[in-house]
Amino acid sequence: DVYNNQSEGDIIKLNQHLVKHTSDIIADNNHNYRLAVEIQRKSSNHKIGITYQHILDIVNEACPKITGICWDFGHCFNNVLDNAIPYEPPSAFLSKVINTHIHSFNDTTHLPLSIGKIPLEDWLNLLHQANYQDAHILEISPIRTKPFISEDSKFLEAVSASVAILDKTLSETTKS
Repeated sequence: DVYNNQSEGDIIKLNQHLVKHTSDIIADNNHNYRLAVEIQRKSSNHKIGITYQHILDIVNEACPKITGICWDFGHCFNNVLDNAIPYEPPSAFLSKVINTHIHSFNDTTHLPLSIGKIPLEDWLNLLHQANYQDAHILEISPIRTKPFISEDSKFLEAVSASVAILDKTLSETTKS
């Protein structure tokens, strides 16, 4: 692992440099896309990028027109349960979200919304209050869902249910 013998500060600086360099290339070449830095799930492999501040420290060094945050709800909920981060992100984090990854959590991530849980309504409300207008990505893994649903047809039903849950919750949060 490239990070094994480096301090947290050194790893964050390396990520800041890489993200800034990438965002500068995108900006200098007038590419029509953006760069999103995703918050990671706390694990033995991920010790950096698991807090709101880690992500802000990385994103704040890059071109603001190009770079933002991917708020992964399942990763964050895992980190909340592990007491690595508070339940509610700071407004500075919310204002930089340009993409979401929405999936459930039940000792593993990337599950359909009908399995496990995440604070979907609360966090969508926070995004709505921050005037978020970008994409909501439903991120579901068939492999990780297999221990919960063994039949392919049941998996497809769980995906359909996830779309319905997300649609319903989004329509409720945008009304407020």
